[in-house]
Amino acid sequence: MTTLIVLSSRHAVVMGSDSLVSTPKRMVDPDRLWRYFDPDENYKLKLDSTGNPVLKEAWQVLDEAEFVPYDQSQFATKLFKLGDLPAGLMFTGISVVDNRAVRSIVSEFVSHEVVGHGAGVHKSPYTIEELARSFHQRIRTYYERDFPPPAPGQPDFDRPHLEFLVAGYDSDKADPTVARIDVGADRVMIPFPSGRHGVSFAGQMDWIQRIVFGTDNENKARIQERSQALLMQYREELLAHLKPQGVTSLPEPSGQLDFFNNWDLNRLMARWGDFSEQSAIDCVNFFLRTMIDAQNFDTRLPTVGGNVHIAVIRKATGFHPVTKEVWRHGSHEVQIPEVGQ
Repeated sequence: MTTLIVLSSRHAVVMGSDSLVSTPKRMVDPDRLWRYFDPDENYKLKLDSTGNPVLKEAWQVLDEAEFVPYDQSQFATKLFKLGDLPAGLMFTGISVVDNRAVRSIVSEFVSHEVVGHGAGVHKSPYTIEELARSFHQRIRTYYERDFPPPAPGQPDFDRPHLEFLVAGYDSDKADPTVARIDVGADRVMIPFPSGRHGVSFAGQMDWIQRIVFGTDNENKARIQERSQALLMQYREELLAHLKPQGVTSLPEPSGQLDFFNNWDLNRLMARWGDFSEQSAIDCVNFFLRTMIDAQNFDTRLPTVGGNVHIAVIRKATGFHPVTKEVWRHGSHEVQIPEVGQ
């Protein structure tokens, strides 16, 4: 996993990522499965009140699983310019598809489909959405050779995660556009079309979500599940209390009780569209450092870390890395060509 961030404002687009590459595997801690077995019956499967095993489906085991990193490397480059266009691309997930490095597929895309727009950014018309959809088709070809779609009705949880953020300026627009490519799900989304501003994330973002949105998706799900369980428990207690009065059933909860669709939590209040280039750089760096530093103190192995990579994209002047993007040996340094100067 990794963390990708794009902040889109009226002044510029700022893209940022970490540099740690980790390969996760879905694993199950055996201690979490003991509850399905009966120690009084020589640890045979427990039976429910109807005499059937409580462990009925593979999904129950998968629900106990979590993604655990088992392979890591640092100093990966995940942030790339798109030729001479005022646009950039970042990726999170697997780094090799169909025995090809993802970065080489990006370079192939730039040389075959982006360079033709160059020699002056506005040589021929293009949009960020068109570039994102074109790249999606190219990367999808490699992805499906390695990980064919499952047969109808079969789960696709074994297909690895691969996601891209593409951001920059359409040839005829003064405001930036942000596109998101989910390769496994086979879709391209536009979280921020031209004229809308904000911050978009991909990869691992739980600590950032807690700042920006007041909580993260996993905690939302936990609170929702716990609250619904408590409501059902109270419903059962209420029914038991009313039975002596002849009440034998209660109405099922209506949609009006589903208050989880409208969270009103304290969160970071920011006017993203008004951010200057420097404010956006500082904000993206803050989010990345938050993810990296939080995992430094966590008991789990880090899946975000290494160096921070940040670039600014402006309509008039193009793609500008603001972190040092070099290969080095001793005191000698060479600019990484895919990131630029």
